[in-house]
Amino acid sequence: MFHLQYALFSGLLFFLGFSLIIRDVPRAFKFLGANFVFTAYVLFTTYLIYSGLMAKFPYFFKTGSPLMYLIGPAYYFFILYISQRGFKIRWIHLLHLLPFILHLMELAPFFILSSSEKAAVFLAYRNAELLNYSWGMIPYRFHSVIKAGLVFTYAFAGFIRIRTLFAGDMQAVSSPKRIVLLFLMLDVSLKVLTFGVIFLSYLFVKLFPENFYYVGDVLFFVDAVVCAFFLLLYPDIPEKSLLIPGNGDDVKQESNETAQEVDNTQSYVQEQEKESLEFKEGINRVFEDYFSDAGLNNSMIAKLMYMSERQLYRKAQRLTGHSPSELLLYFRIEKAAVFIKSDPERSIGDISKAIGFKSPSYFTRCFQRFFGLKPSEFQKSCKSEGPAAKNK
Repeated sequence: MFHLQYALFSGLLFFLGFSLIIRDVPRAFKFLGANFVFTAYVLFTTYLIYSGLMAKFPYFFKTGSPLMYLIGPAYYFFILYISQRGFKIRWIHLLHLLPFILHLMELAPFFILSSSEKAAVFLAYRNAELLNYSWGMIPYRFHSVIKAGLVFTYAFAGFIRIRTLFAGDMQAVSSPKRIVLLFLMLDVSLKVLTFGVIFLSYLFVKLFPENFYYVGDVLFFVDAVVCAFFLLLYPDIPEKSLLIPGNGDDVKQESNETAQEVDNTQSYVQEQEKESLEFKEGINRVFEDYFSDAGLNNSMIAKLMYMSERQLYRKAQRLTGHSPSELLLYFRIEKAAVFIKSDPERSIGDISKAIGFKSPSYFTRCFQRFFGLKPSEFQKSCKSEGPAAKNK
């Protein structure tokens, strides 16, 4: 079953993963490289089992089993590094290694067996009913359920994070980062599907056809192929595609790290200022054209700015610290002040209607909260100043 393909792609994936680990790339991609290496080794040992070569090389038997407990954490740390600003590995994160360490301890008696003893165990393993075979404290089936369940949990957590990024303004993302987002969405979806199938096939084994768990092995193989082809098609992506600036750029000497961090910060601030200015100009144009429309709301503003309502809200909060509704309210109140100054004789009710307020009383409360005095009081002060107020 895919013997040759398993061998070829396990070698290719191992090479690509190892190259990421030793290359001068952001730390995020070093975790992706570790994930590739672990996956490649598991594929390699799977190939030895399916091809029957494990009987000739019994020292490899079960060496890939503990690494299954590292695939999930390595991939999740990769996701955290590229999606969470300022993420750093802390001591508490070592708890993610606990299943790996416990499984190593469980397998320690097996690992010290001689080559002939391991070969005998492998042959018994192949001839026994696989799901009930026990080579440690618990049967193979339950180990598979635990491993698949953990990787599924990590993959699903990563899926939630990537889906949030993917749901953002894709048009505002640079081309390399857009490619990474598309790859990650495909890859993390494949991982969720793969380990979901493996988890269910081992947990509810009697509900599925015999050997259904091979479907999970095939999906695991397909996911590895997708990862390999992505890096072959875009080998320079790791150097220029961090989704969050400033994460993982600590692969150089400490002095260079500081300089790079300053450059990244300055570049990020400039990008933020530019993006903020463009957003404010865009939303103010919409307000200028439609502020008198009492039906103007977030949905309408989002359509006029060619983005979803969710994207509009998140951008407004991130770039201005206010919601779109608050920005529209401030714009209307400032416009009301201009109207009152330019024509102090105009009625407050007419002005509130002209700027899109349905209720004059609500307009009065908003105006007083913004300027500290009622519209009528502001109007009276403008009248007392005389014609000079019109020129302000």
